Amino acid sequence: MSIDKKDTPRKSYFGITSAIVALVAVLGLAASFAITMMNITPATFFKWNNITNLVYCGLSPIAVVLSLVGILKKNDSRILSGISIAIVGIPLIILLWNFANAF
Repeated sequence: MSIDKKDTPRKSYFGITSAIVALVAVLGLAASFAITMMNITPATFFKWNNITNLVYCGLSPIAVVLSLVGILKKNDSRILSGISIAIVGIPLIILLWNFANAF
């Protein structure tokens, strides 16, 4: 029996895409922490702090959704999807833990 191209499911790339988005999100978070250490004016700090936090807060849910789709797809990298959830989730848990201990 020959295998037709119609019979083989196409490979999807949600896992690698979510890993790239997760890395960019964490780089935004790292940039946010780096900005807090810089000697800049309050107006400049406010502007860059908002931009970097917007990057992290915007890309984190996108990375999680892409990861979940990658886990559920048959021909996708489940390992990369799990890694990207961990890349985004671990800093979020650390930030939430610090926030909870502040009270």
